[in-house]
Amino acid sequence: MAQEWGDSIQDRHRILGDIRFAQVEYNPQSASFITQTLKIPGVPTLQVYVGMKKLWEERGSKSIRGLKDTIHSIHGLRIDELQSRAEEMDDGVLQEATEDSFFQPDFLNEEW
Repeated sequence: MAQEWGDSIQDRHRILGDIRFAQVEYNPQSASFITQTLKIPGVPTLQVYVGMKKLWEERGSKSIRGLKDTIHSIHGLRIDELQSRAEEMDDGVLQEATEDSFFQPDFLNEEW
């Protein structure tokens, strides 16, 4: 799927695909972040996002088939339709994890 729809490089030129694929390595150093911060209780877990909003998630051995079905069902939808679906499904975990990971200096909290 990543080869068919993902970003790639051809003849030293970057080709933007329809879907960006990312893999997070599960190891002793990342386990806490994955299980506690991202609230992923088991691997494999596959997720589809539209921006920062989760559109789909599935765990276990059937997740690849579910991912293919999901990709086929949303293929051709307008961006506003995708965003609307994602807003309905999103649990806010990625947004929260991203916000918590950025350093915010004290002066941002001061009253003016």
